[in-house]
Parts: sequence; structure tokens; C-alpha cells
Amino acid sequence: MKVQRLSVSTFCYATEDEEKIRKALADLLGETYQGVEFHKEELSGHYGDPIIALRVELGGERATNATKAIIKRMEVADLIFMISTMPNRVEGSKIYLRIDKQALLSSNRVFLKDGEDVVKLIISIKGSKERFMEELKEIVSRNMSAK
Repeated sequence: MKVQRLSVSTFCYATEDEEKIRKALADLLGETYQGVEFHKEELSGHYGDPIIALRVELGGERATNATKAIIKRMEVADLIFMISTMPNRVEGSKIYLRIDKQALLSSNRVFLKDGEDVVKLIISIKGSKERFMEELKEIVSRNMSAK
């Protein structure tokens, strides 16, 4: 699996602890997070409430390693769902995924979620999406036989 670039982003709302979210994102990226800084943008909500946009960008081997680490943390059911919905998640060489932010914060678990209050992942792959899909299927197969 070759990943050219990985972008991870989320919003931190006024009722949330920014440091807790930063830590959860750092844990999500694992060892590849060392030495990487968050891009932070302060925004205002519809009613003037403060919102902080946090984003991390990784490239090359770090992006590949972080992507593999995230995928390995996913449940088999989510991997199967991701594979079955991949045509809706791909645009050109980019794969768009959303992870449940609250599950990540509360239990450090990685679940796909197509909705609001998520951590957004944009995975820019090198090579074909077909090869990426084959590698995902291999991961699912290994995870199923390990259980």
C-alpha cells in the first residue's frame, strides 16, 4: 500500500477539550505523529460560538504508515463496509473516509461514520485504487482468520 499524502482533520467545538482531541488524533496516527504539528484555524459558528479546525498533513512513508495503522485498528465489519462502499468514497486518486470522533475520544476506537462530528481522512494513493482494494481485502482476510 503506497500512500502519497494523508490529511486528517476535525472540528473542536466550544464544549470540547482541544487538548483531548489533539491527543486522540496523535494516538490515531501512532508513531508517525512524532514531530508533526497541527494546523489550527479559529472559526465562528452560526451563533458566534468558537470552533477550532484542526488538521494534520503527512506525506510519503509517514502517510503510508499512518494509513496502515488506522486501517489495522478498524473492525472487520467496518473494513467490509468500506470495501463495499469504496466507489462512493473515491475521487481520482483520493479516498475519503470519516471516523466517529466521539468513539475515538471516549474509547480510542476507530469506527467508520458517514455523518456529522467526525474525523475526516483524505488518503491520496499512489497507484491504482484496485491495488488498494486488494490490499484492504487481504487485511480483512487476515483479521477474520485471526479471530
